Amino acid sequence: MKQLIAVFALLAFPATAQEPAKADVDWEQLRTQAAELRGRAKQMRFQADKTQAEADKLCREKLLVSSCLDDAKKARQEAERAIRRVELEAVDIDRRLRVHEHELKLERRAEKDREREIKATERAEEIRAEDEKRRLKNEKRTAEEERRRQKAQRQQAN
Repeated sequence: MKQLIAVFALLAFPATAQEPAKADVDWEQLRTQAAELRGRAKQMRFQADKTQAEADKLCREKLLVSSCLDDAKKARQEAERAIRRVELEAVDIDRRLRVHEHELKLERRAEKDREREIKATERAEEIRAEDEKRRLKNEKRTAEEERRRQKAQRQQAN
């Protein structure tokens, strides 16, 4: 039973690696690592089930059945803790991936908002330029009409 605990402990500890710096993260590699961890947890659970069944069978053949079953139960609990650590690491990686994807989505949205803002500013400038052009054209027309009116008045006065 102690060997079983040692095997599960060895399987669980390599999974607890240090988190790399955010700029150095290979997200596809993390996605693959999470899948591998889930696979490892599944394999560990299968092995724990198999070992539990074998231990139950062996214990039933012994004289001190309850003590043997207690040891087998403790070994199974330790194995479940190791399995859970592996599963939690996979969940943690999945969470990091979701956060990263959400951050990318927010960045894309912010970029679209900046582009929209730039287009809106450009359009506003175009509208101001068109308004100024119309205003100048109207002033010119008004000035021309005023000159014609004054010319007409002068001709009538002559």
